[in-house]
Amino acid sequence: MKTRSVSFLIVCSLNASIAGLAIPMLPVIVGALGSKSHIDSRALGLLAFLELGGAAVTSIAVSWQMRRFNAASLCAWGSFCLAAANLAASAAVSSAVLLLVLRLIAGVGTGLMSAGMLALVARVPNPERMYGILGFAPCVSASLAFTLAPNLIRLTNGASGMFLFWGALAAVNSLCLFVYRRRLVAFVDQFRADVRVPAGTPGAATQGAGGLGNQIQPKVLVFCLACIFLLAFCDSAVWAFVEPIGERIGLSIEGFSRALILTAVVACLGPLLAARIGSRFGVLAPIAIGQLFMIGLSILMVLTREPVLFAATLSLRVIAVLFLVPRYNGLFARIDPIGRVVAAAQGAQGIAYGVGPLVGGFLIGLQEHSFVILGVVAALSAATSLGMTLFVVPRGVYSSNVQAVQV
Repeated sequence: MKTRSVSFLIVCSLNASIAGLAIPMLPVIVGALGSKSHIDSRALGLLAFLELGGAAVTSIAVSWQMRRFNAASLCAWGSFCLAAANLAASAAVSSAVLLLVLRLIAGVGTGLMSAGMLALVARVPNPERMYGILGFAPCVSASLAFTLAPNLIRLTNGASGMFLFWGALAAVNSLCLFVYRRRLVAFVDQFRADVRVPAGTPGAATQGAGGLGNQIQPKVLVFCLACIFLLAFCDSAVWAFVEPIGERIGLSIEGFSRALILTAVVACLGPLLAARIGSRFGVLAPIAIGQLFMIGLSILMVLTREPVLFAATLSLRVIAVLFLVPRYNGLFARIDPIGRVVAAAQGAQGIAYGVGPLVGGFLIGLQEHSFVILGVVAALSAATSLGMTLFVVPRGVYSSNVQAVQV
């Protein structure tokens, strides 16, 4: 049992580390394509939109029919698409049209990988711990990618090196998933009789074979997606403009770089804390505390005039986000152990990360007190997300007395 648990954890972590590279790798690839391949900025913007948008739409589309899919096979075929698109892109860095098509395919692959993995883990008892561990994996792969990026770009004189690196990782991941997909499904199937939605929980009106719910109330689904959308919006609306926020208080480029390095170093504490807590304090209490931190830090970041406090606030805010996402994933997995809600939530986050900077840019353009308005809007979105969470899932429905899988 323990050996199978470790194998499950390793394969899922590898999948998460590669699927999670989409957002961290984007600015590096876009920058290399713009400076080395001289691709138009409008084409680069469309490229980013197609990749992230393709991932978001794919996650949402697949989630509706998750009961009919083999989640491990989704991960395997998604990784295959991502590998093929990246390896092909390494030879097409000078063609904007071909790159647009390939990045859309890569986005579809990322969406399949994320949806399948999240749905697979949703069927394991104590999913908060697993989601926390899987949230740590992209931090490691992103750090490796950032470390190698300058040398890869210099060796290939452009983005080809980054595409080859990402494509090779995805190819290895695809091979592992095709080999182990039956074992992954067999591992989670042993818990099907135990993974039940607690009585009285929204969406638990019916339970199908194996103890998995077959129906979800539409109202519950909408509220769940709204909760994670508002959290991602709160994060992205401010994150996209941390540089001008720091510049406003006199933070130098060197100081801002140090703040980002500090943030990257401590970011892994968020998912690790989520994994460490598990279900020890229930499901709702950690989410409520994390959201309260988000509300306060969103306001503090735009009000502070001290560079040191700004750097600390930035780091704590990222930790809070990376703590809350696996906690919400665990909550959604308990509402729907089939994994439809948590897969759709991944798409909702992707959409929010596109909408957030758009709204943030509009608010920044309001001139007077624009940064304060941005902070207030971000705090209100986090507060609304918290309110919806406590409304949809009544306090006390879940207890901390949940069977855990030791992985």
